[in-house]
Amino acid sequence: MSTNNEIEFKQILDQDTYSKIYEHYFKNQSPFKQTNFYIDTENFKLKQHHAALRIRVKDYMFEMTLKVPAEVG
Repeated sequence: MSTNNEIEFKQILDQDTYSKIYEHYFKNQSPFKQTNFYIDTENFKLKQHHAALRIRVKDYMFEMTLKVPAEVG
């Protein structure tokens, strides 16, 4: 089992920006399928604590990730 600390940056892209990035970096890449399942309690305890539990399925590999808030520093 590995443990990684990460800082995440998210950016919403418009169609034009996405197309430019795709053409420059990914035009010759083969697409792949990835499925994500998010798990929480019935009363959303993880969400209340700003956490998320995910199982990712890609190429017959299964990866579980718990994301919790962390202070930068």
